[in-house]
Amino acid sequence: MRKVVVILGMHRSGTSALSGALAQMGVDFGKRLTSPSKHNPKGYFEHPEIAALHDSLLQALGSSWDDYLSLPSGWADYEVTREIRSSLIAILKRDFGDGSLFGVKDPRLCRMMPLWFPIFETLSAEPHFVLTVRHPWEVAESLARRNGLKPSKSVLLWLDHTLQAESATRGYKRVFVAFDEVLDNTVAVMTRLERKLAFHPPGRVHVSFRNSVEPSLRHHRLDKPQEEEVPSLVVEVYDTIKKGDNSPQFATKLDGLMQQFVCSREIFSSHLETLETDLAHLDKRIGEIEQAIDTAGTTMRLEVFHPVAEGYRGSEFQDRYFNSGSWERLTFDLPAGKEKSDWPLRIDPVTCPALIEIAEITLKDPGSNEILWSATAQEEFTACKILGTAARLPHDKRLRILSFGGDPQLLLPSSTAGLNAKSLRLEISLLVNRGTNTIRECLATLNGTTPT
Repeated sequence: MRKVVVILGMHRSGTSALSGALAQMGVDFGKRLTSPSKHNPKGYFEHPEIAALHDSLLQALGSSWDDYLSLPSGWADYEVTREIRSSLIAILKRDFGDGSLFGVKDPRLCRMMPLWFPIFETLSAEPHFVLTVRHPWEVAESLARRNGLKPSKSVLLWLDHTLQAESATRGYKRVFVAFDEVLDNTVAVMTRLERKLAFHPPGRVHVSFRNSVEPSLRHHRLDKPQEEEVPSLVVEVYDTIKKGDNSPQFATKLDGLMQQFVCSREIFSSHLETLETDLAHLDKRIGEIEQAIDTAGTTMRLEVFHPVAEGYRGSEFQDRYFNSGSWERLTFDLPAGKEKSDWPLRIDPVTCPALIEIAEITLKDPGSNEILWSATAQEEFTACKILGTAARLPHDKRLRILSFGGDPQLLLPSSTAGLNAKSLRLEISLLVNRGTNTIRECLATLNGTTPT
């Protein structure tokens, strides 16, 4: 029977580093993967279409990736779940065919295993689970930096993801891997994975494995006083699960901890749901206001991030609203950089699924109007990087991008980073199309199929 290796773990827990190591050992994660970024310079090893389908299902269930409340009872049997499951099966058949060893990685899987077990049965694939565990304080610090989440929310998310992943995989072949061990003792981790998962990689993989999990990938390290900031229940779960096994004693211990968590969540869930409802009403009102000022189609938002020393910061950006469906020329007057940075300007063109066509990007001196850098042809656009939840599409003249929603990113060439020390005028000419048929045709182009 073919094998599928499923990487489970809370966001920012080292699942990407571990997936990279497993890829070196022969696990096929596919060719259509989310591009590397400053948060994961060695790659995510995530399939953007799979992540987008997970997000679509969570949205349909009234949830999201950063929601710590329970999913609705019986959600695995909903019609929308069956539709998403069929789409996932089609993607896996397309990308892995009859491959004997492939892998799937997305932190959302921790909460969504009931969606996936029927998929494994349909594909006649035996699941082997690798559960990655990182200290919740380090996860919270990383999420605060990347997403601006409060630590109190992050530890709740960690607790929910970790307990659900452990509970769902009982009775299956699985391995627990501590993030510290991945970085500090990579050979021991590899040896254990080979034994538990019955891999037989070539000898040269040992060197590649070590290179894929360099200690420099760790940006947040726990000190003893900081552990005292984490709730005792969360610390107890971490101390228990990082030594995880498949013994009855281990399961009994975690069942008790899970019960404590469920009881605590039930006590506060009604209040939390009220707050979530209030926020939803606010979001709806904001949407109504935006719709009221939209006079020529759907309003889009483009953001330009100013680079700082460590890359990009959520507070250092400018944005413009524009209409989809017609060519727009947007102009940004950017101040001189406050910090020395080796990063170029980053453009986040939209946050929704859409086809983006860019005919021109120009950087000018705002005083003299002198062109300092410009891209108006395919050869010049080639130097731009497409990251996040987006893919570059072929075009003989323009830069064409397919956004899967979420966080598509366009980085100007690194050669332009030195221009950020002075005031700049950025001009960009683009067309955004949200049409369903257009997006379907683009997906068919990526997949090498004919749209139906």
